[in-house]
Amino acid sequence: MVSSYDRSTTFFYCDPPYYGLADYKSQGSKPFAKEDHIRLKECLSKIQGKFLLSINDHPEIRELYSGFNIKQVEVRYSVCRTDKSSKASELFISNYESKVANWKF
Repeated sequence: MVSSYDRSTTFFYCDPPYYGLADYKSQGSKPFAKEDHIRLKECLSKIQGKFLLSINDHPEIRELYSGFNIKQVEVRYSVCRTDKSSKASELFISNYESKVANWKF
């Protein structure tokens, strides 16, 4: 599917399931496994366009995408509007250099 839209002017935003979460399923589909993450990386490494991928910060993801631009950002997770949020690191991975410095969310 990606190849049918891929052009040098195309921008792909990718938000796959977080890496390392057991049995993640979406709308009755099979779990998104390590092999699916590898397949996604292989697909993105061949495109003509640009991509930005957001995913949880995990050592295996850093290794898998080591040939790309990786920016670590600190985010807060909250299920409601209270002060009970928690901080976490996420990664923005791209095949282009971002000019944005010190992203905060």
